Amino acid sequence: MTNTTLISFVKDRRNSFAIAALIYLVFMIIGMFFAKHTGYFINYKQISWLSIFSHNMVLAFALVFTGWITFGISNSIATAINGAFFGNVLMGIWNRYGFCALQKVIFPHAVIEILATILFSALGYEVYYFVSALRGEKTYHIRNVLIFAMIGTILMLIASIIEGLESI
Repeated sequence: MTNTTLISFVKDRRNSFAIAALIYLVFMIIGMFFAKHTGYFINYKQISWLSIFSHNMVLAFALVFTGWITFGISNSIATAINGAFFGNVLMGIWNRYGFCALQKVIFPHAVIEILATILFSALGYEVYYFVSALRGEKTYHIRNVLIFAMIGTILMLIASIIEGLESI
């Protein structure tokens, strides 16, 4: 497989990535709005990175597989809920502790985790490309899907290790 195949895969899927990112961002802002007068306590309990990783990967694969089954509806809803929850937590911690707490406790792992979540959500729209391939409109490269799933898994692993270190 050449790099042009992978590059064309990314170009073909840019709308999927944009839709997933937009859903996450819009609902994150909505979540922030609803939490504008709340304050959350940071609970420094020790959670293993493996437990965090397992939880995140269940969500990731649910985004992909339920997205395939529902033609993108369920992964869009789950991405919206995830974004709203993150926005709510973000604003709640901001209100109680300020920016420094976000910078030390949330941002180091959240940025990577959000990127992975958006990537997995975008892969949930893959059913449309598969149907196009079945109709003979395009060729379908499952290898590229697996490469992006692996990238998402590595991002989730990195985010989980960072989050596990933060909870010590």
